[in-house]
Amino acid sequence: MLLVKLLITLSFLGFSSAEDCSKANSLFNDKLYDDAILEILSIGGIELSSEECLLLSYNILFKLENFNEAKNYLDKLLQIDSADTYQNLSASLTKVLQNYKSAKYTLEKIDVDEAISEYKKILEDDDLSKISLFHGGLGLAYKKKYMNSSPLDSLDFTLLDLSVSSYIAANELRNKYDSEINNIAKYLTNLGKTSASNDELSNALSYYKKATEYDNNYNVAHFYLGQLYMKIQDYDLAIESFKLGLGNDFEKGNYKILYLLASCYQKNNSFDDAEKFFNLSINNEPTYTKARFALANLFYKKQKFPKSKTEIFDLLKIDSSYIKAYELLVNIYLDEKDYDSARKYANDGILVDPKSFFLYSQLAFLDNEEQKFESAIDNSNQALSLKRNYGPALIALATANVYLCNKIAADDAFKKAKRYDRRQVKQLQDWAAQHYKSPACN
Repeated sequence: MLLVKLLITLSFLGFSSAEDCSKANSLFNDKLYDDAILEILSIGGIELSSEECLLLSYNILFKLENFNEAKNYLDKLLQIDSADTYQNLSASLTKVLQNYKSAKYTLEKIDVDEAISEYKKILEDDDLSKISLFHGGLGLAYKKKYMNSSPLDSLDFTLLDLSVSSYIAANELRNKYDSEINNIAKYLTNLGKTSASNDELSNALSYYKKATEYDNNYNVAHFYLGQLYMKIQDYDLAIESFKLGLGNDFEKGNYKILYLLASCYQKNNSFDDAEKFFNLSINNEPTYTKARFALANLFYKKQKFPKSKTEIFDLLKIDSSYIKAYELLVNIYLDEKDYDSARKYANDGILVDPKSFFLYSQLAFLDNEEQKFESAIDNSNQALSLKRNYGPALIALATANVYLCNKIAADDAFKKAKRYDRRQVKQLQDWAAQHYKSPACN
């Protein structure tokens, strides 16, 4: 027997003053089913005696697909009047419950392929196809079949496409399946993370992109996709992914994502945008030293030295052991020809981190500028003991030995430094050849 029309249009001309369901009926007509059932419960719920109110309650619960509770109200209606209308509703409800329980049991206890076939057959019924649970059940079946498939087949998303399509169809009937689609996006994102950690970047890209296709509002997938694009140095697509993940209210976004977005703009030489998003990152987390240092470094590259120093000093108030801050300060003061300040912060930095080969190398450079050649050799060798064949230290070492007319030692340092900067070494060797001929070496 075909499922009869389940919802009876109610036109209440009046109710008893004790059981006035008119407000619940209005909510029902406006499709505000959750609010409607709350109103029913507030005026008595299953204890109602009005036939009209009980029927309305049944219809609301049926729309909410709370079939077991709906049966309680229908049973009470049958006690009041066993009219054909209620008998037909009972038969229809029984059909729904039987099909639902049967398909659910097949999926959970027997076989996923059989369950898919059963759900598809159920959905051929015009009345049953109007119930979201059956579409949702088919979506779950397709999802389970994908998850049970061989890993070699995991990049074939046909089953998940069918699953998401089924959930979308279910959502159109009863808007409660967004979380199911989101769970699929989360699952694919986790597969992407695993692939990325195994350097299977192509697979990771496929998983992340599919996750964002299914749930464009799942920010985490956009963020991981952006990081992957950064890794393969496609900064335009990384920017697009990060912005999608941040959404319209990006100014209040996650400070780490804002930092990554700014970094992408900087890689694309969009320095104004980079500055904007570094500042937003800092505004949202003032103690985030990575963003503060990145902004300071950006100002340095733009030769805005005062702004760069301000950011560095603010950073050091938060973390006085941030060694890169000292290294950048030394570079700034060297560019400003303020050698005293450069030496001060190089020494301060070495106290913080005695293994900073960079700062020892900068001290060697300062020594050469100030004609302290023996000290330049010591600091160069200290840098090289921390990082073998470090180019700037080799150049400082060679330069000091040239000034001291130690040609053999200088030539050895120049030879090793060619790997770092062949052009600079050639220029210095030409200068060295002239210096050896000068009175200083004769």
